[in-house]
Amino acid sequence: MSKFIIVSGSYDPYPTANGVCAKAVEEALKKKGHEVIYMVTRNNITQKKCEVINGNKVFFIPKTIHEIHWTFNKIQDSFLVGSAEKYILKLTHTVIKVTFKFLAFLRGKTARDSAIAIYKRNFISIMSKLLLEEKPDGIISFSVPFNSHLYTHETLVKTGYETLWVSCIVDAHQHKPGLSQKEKRLFAKQEAIVFKNAKLCFLLDVLKENYNTVSYKEYGHKFTYFKLPFLKIPLNYKVEDAFEIVKGGDTIDITFAGTLYDDSRPIHYFSSFIRECKNTNIRFHLMGKFYPETKKNIEELIKFMPSQIRMYGFVSRDFVLASLQRSDILINIGNNNTNQIPSKILEYIGMQKPIISFIRDENDAALDYLNRYPYSYIINENKEKSISKVLEQAMEFFEKSKKEKIDIPTLRNNFKGYLQEDVTKEIVETIEKYIYEQK
Repeated sequence: MSKFIIVSGSYDPYPTANGVCAKAVEEALKKKGHEVIYMVTRNNITQKKCEVINGNKVFFIPKTIHEIHWTFNKIQDSFLVGSAEKYILKLTHTVIKVTFKFLAFLRGKTARDSAIAIYKRNFISIMSKLLLEEKPDGIISFSVPFNSHLYTHETLVKTGYETLWVSCIVDAHQHKPGLSQKEKRLFAKQEAIVFKNAKLCFLLDVLKENYNTVSYKEYGHKFTYFKLPFLKIPLNYKVEDAFEIVKGGDTIDITFAGTLYDDSRPIHYFSSFIRECKNTNIRFHLMGKFYPETKKNIEELIKFMPSQIRMYGFVSRDFVLASLQRSDILINIGNNNTNQIPSKILEYIGMQKPIISFIRDENDAALDYLNRYPYSYIINENKEKSISKVLEQAMEFFEKSKKEKIDIPTLRNNFKGYLQEDVTKEIVETIEKYIYEQK
C-alpha cells in the first residue's frame, strides 16, 4: 500500500470545499489500505504544530496574521450586533490591521505580501521535513487559490524529491468576476506552473470552461474531470450542537451556510426576501464567511428585525451539519460564475431538506443537481418581480414538501455517478493506476 501527503487549506471539521473534498478522498484512500498524512493551514493560535486526528497525523502550517484576524472575527461574532464589546473588538482589530500594514510599508511590502512570505517559508520548511522523514509515494494538493499547489512544486524542486504529485483544483478563484488584468496575468502564470509540473490534475466541480487558457490547452492531457465529491444520500447527522429551537411555537427555521462574496455571490435579492419576512414566524440562521459589504448588509438586516436573524460567522462543520439537520428550509445563493456550484447544496440534498435557490442565470451549473431533486424551489432573480408573491409561493412550496416523502433508493438513483462513493472511487483508482504504470 502507498503513503500520501494531503495538502489542504483546511481540515475537517472546518466546512470549506477544500476540507470536505480532502476528507472524502482521505476516507476512500484509507478504505483501500493507504496511509494519509495531512498538511493544513493553522486556523487559530490554539492549534499545535502537529496533532493526531481521526488516526491521521495532521501538521499545521502557521499563518500568523491570518490566525490573528480569524481569532478576532470569531470573538466578534460571539457578541450581538451593536454591543459595546463588539465595537471595542472591531476597533482593536482595525488598529492591529493598520499597524501590520504600516510595518509592512516600512519594509517596502504590503501586509498581504508579508503574510504570504511567512506562510510560504513555513510551508516549504514543514513539507521538506516530511519528505525526508515520511518518504511519501504521492502528494495530493487541494487549493483555493493556487498557493498549496505552487508551494508544493517549489518544495519538490528545492528538495529534488521525486514522487507523484496530484493537483486537485476545487475552485475557480482565478476566474471570478472583478479581477484586474494584472491579477489575471498573475493567475495565468500560476496555472501554467501547476499544469506543467503536476503529474495529474483533477478538476473537481464544473470547471473545464474556467481553465480554457493556453496552459490548459498545452497540458490538458493531464486532466481528469470529476464531480465534486460531496454528495452523500442520505446524509444523516445526529443533532447535538446546533442553533437553539424556539420552544412552544411554530417557528420556521431557514438556514444559509457557505461563503457570501460581495461581487460573485451578491445577496441583494435575498436581503429583500428576508425583509419581506419581518413580523412572521420565520427565523434566519446565516453561517459562514461573509465579505465586508455583505456582512454590513446583514448587520443592517439584524437591526431591522433583530429577533428573526442570527449571524454565526465561521463555525465548525459539525455545527453546520447539525443545524442543517434541524432546519426546515435551506437557502442556496447562486454564483455569478455560473460554471461553479455552491458546494453546500450537495449537503443540502443529502439532508433531504427543502431547498430555496436564488439564481441569476438559466445556465447556472447548480441546476444540474437541483433539477434532479424533488424538494427544490428555484427563484430566478432576473424574472421575479414581486417579493411578496415570491415569499407566498415559497411558503406554498414548503407546505407541500412537508406532505411528501422522499424515496431514498429513487433519490440515489437520480444522482448515480454524482455520489461521494462513486466519485472518490474513481479518483483513487486513477491515482492507483498511475502509480502502478510507473513501476
